[in-house]
Amino acid sequence: MNNAYGMGLTSGYTKDLYLNQFKLMVEENTNALMTSCADALHFSMMSGDVKITNSLIEYSHDDALNIKHGYFYKVADADTSSYTFTFTRITTSMPLPNEGDKIAIYEESTFNSHGTYTVVSAKEENGKMLVKVKERIRNFNTWEASRVTFLSNTPNFVFSNNIVRNKRNRGILVQVPNAVIENNTFMNVGHGSIQAATAMDKFNEATLAQNIIIKNNKFISNNYLVGGTLYGDVSIFAIGSNGAVGPSKTISNAMIENNYFYNNGNASISLRGVGDSNVNDNLFFDVSSSQPSGDAYNCIFSLSNTSDVTIKGNYNQYNLTNGLSGIIPQGTTSKDGINLVDNKSIEFQVINDVGPEIDITKATGKITIDGNVDEWEQVGATNIEIRGYTDALGNEWTKSQLDPTFSIKKLMMTYDDTGIYIGFEVFDNEINCKTTDDFWLGDCVEVLASTITNMPTADLQVYKEEG
Repeated sequence: MNNAYGMGLTSGYTKDLYLNQFKLMVEENTNALMTSCADALHFSMMSGDVKITNSLIEYSHDDALNIKHGYFYKVADADTSSYTFTFTRITTSMPLPNEGDKIAIYEESTFNSHGTYTVVSAKEENGKMLVKVKERIRNFNTWEASRVTFLSNTPNFVFSNNIVRNKRNRGILVQVPNAVIENNTFMNVGHGSIQAATAMDKFNEATLAQNIIIKNNKFISNNYLVGGTLYGDVSIFAIGSNGAVGPSKTISNAMIENNYFYNNGNASISLRGVGDSNVNDNLFFDVSSSQPSGDAYNCIFSLSNTSDVTIKGNYNQYNLTNGLSGIIPQGTTSKDGINLVDNKSIEFQVINDVGPEIDITKATGKITIDGNVDEWEQVGATNIEIRGYTDALGNEWTKSQLDPTFSIKKLMMTYDDTGIYIGFEVFDNEINCKTTDDFWLGDCVEVLASTITNMPTADLQVYKEEG
């Protein structure tokens, strides 16, 4: 196949699909720069075996492959006395689950889990799914907005001995559990090779890519485009509806083993909301040659909200003194949760550029929260000097560059017996900010509060000394 005005090949609700020696390639002796105008391969609601082997996919506009198991539904209500949920469609409809099927429920903004349930019966009534489950529904009145994903009848997916090359978007997008991706070559893939992920975004695609195996692959010169690029050439993550990374172990039991990485942009491997996983015996050669998503991804491993991950027997050829970090932790990731065993030149990032340490004075009177920090000085709040600015990509800006559109006139801090107080006086010529792909667009001051005390990557760490 040389040309497709949409997707190259689609399949849905199919049992046992075997695709061998499929070729989506540029026609020889032409100046063509594109094959399919969307995904090369797009599969949904498959069952049985789905095996793609000995194939070539190049120059497709969108994913070389997107495989998913349907869509999330909204948890509209629950009758805890009868163990019955009411689910409603968000985007595309799903078939009713069968007796014995498994479903899992997550808060849509945070990906916090509300458990896995076994279906007793299911029926449709007035366009809604009424699903009775075996397990007790606990504390439903405290749940935030949540979604359900259907876990049963997922396919046995194998992607083996293929070549994916010379394309602007992702390599493959995996949204099914128990996938095996082995003996492939990914080359010149602009947005990165493998995304095994679930995001409660506008596409609303499910299901979580648990138990994925990625082994014996070659990743060569990928992940280099600015905008839309994956944080890692191999990227495994769970993201809530507001862009928040899911808790550790939302995705688990990943195995990344015996792969070769060369000349990629950003991190080689990005794990977000992942736990109980292993990364063994991989070779990294001149990796993270560029950082289209910013300096925070000049590393081999970018780990956010990640724990109980063993990194063993990996070899890094690149000299760490050239600016590359072995591991950059973010979110709740800490050194205690990452087990490093017998690696070569792979260590946690060392930060030597540490800002000043400032003692904050205790308030001598009542702190008023009214949008004005002028009176804070009267009760002894501490003025803090701001010495520099960076944007979401890590680029430095001078005060004179920003003053016409955005400036922080004052930053003050204090505390009392009940809390810590942070106050900003801000000028903004246009109040307009939002998040897209984990980045703030527009001007703003963002304060992230956490109980994690071992956070070497934090821009500001605040400690309250007892006594």
